[in-house]
Amino acid sequence: MAYTSWSVVYGEQPSAAKWNILGTNDASFNDGTGIATLGWNTTSLSNPYKFSVYRGAAWTTGNNAFAKVVFDTEVFDTNNNFATGTYTVPVNGFYMFNAAVGEFSSTSSAVPITSIYKNGAEFMRGTEFAAGETANTTSLVGGMIQCTAGNTIEIYFRGNNVSGGASQLQTYFTGFLVSKT
Repeated sequence: MAYTSWSVVYGEQPSAAKWNILGTNDASFNDGTGIATLGWNTTSLSNPYKFSVYRGAAWTTGNNAFAKVVFDTEVFDTNNNFATGTYTVPVNGFYMFNAAVGEFSSTSSAVPITSIYKNGAEFMRGTEFAAGETANTTSLVGGMIQCTAGNTIEIYFRGNNVSGGASQLQTYFTGFLVSKT
């Protein structure tokens, strides 16, 4: 049995025929032939590709150059794809990544910024602050990235004196598979 379309005009009392279509459509929802399934099997929705890590200790980048952020504490890594500050993509797909570097201060020449690096090259740049920015500031970056299995994703920060960042509230990196390709 397939789904049948029908319409009702505002204020109209549906006829018996229209009510019968509604009943037929309702039955098609229940027997799996209607639009209710839409190709989704809700009993098996699962995503084993997700992680959340943070920096648990203060650190210094120095020299106003991009430096890899080494996240030292895992909240979770459900497929064990994160190691030593690098996420290695397990399957082809679209991934959502978000990161923050917080509690930093910079010298008058340092322009603090957080970036996502894909395969060792800067791929996406986050919020950028004025040189000489003081503490209690957080630089954010995030977005959806198309990846192939084996790609590496890392977070880099440019600036000086990341004196805080010692919790998942300040310096973190998260990611998950949105959909396979």
